Amino acid sequence: MTEAEAIQLVRAHFETLFPKTCATCGRTFATLREYVLATTPAGSALSWDAEEKNWQTLSPMGSQAMANCACGSTLALTTEGMDLPVRLSLLQWLQTETTRRGVGASDVLESMRQVIRREVIG
Repeated sequence: MTEAEAIQLVRAHFETLFPKTCATCGRTFATLREYVLATTPAGSALSWDAEEKNWQTLSPMGSQAMANCACGSTLALTTEGMDLPVRLSLLQWLQTETTRRGVGASDVLESMRQVIRREVIG
């Protein structure tokens, strides 16, 4: 899997998570683009499986990227609901990329988040 393919898979999944509503203030984000424009990334994107060094799991816990709503509440986009074979392929890609780049999984995922945000805005 290439980086472009991984980004396309994650972005396509994230697009399906909308509309999304902030539980605190009730603001509804109709699309991923609206969400990206109106929120601020919070913390680093992470993979629970990578954090546990559980690269060969058959039951991935998944990944998440958090962002703050204008009201201050934190919202998350996750891989929950993504088809299992896709999640497993992405986890293997992530492991390969961490080794190839010599960085942690959150660094790779954070780079991916920045690319997706730029694409969505552009």
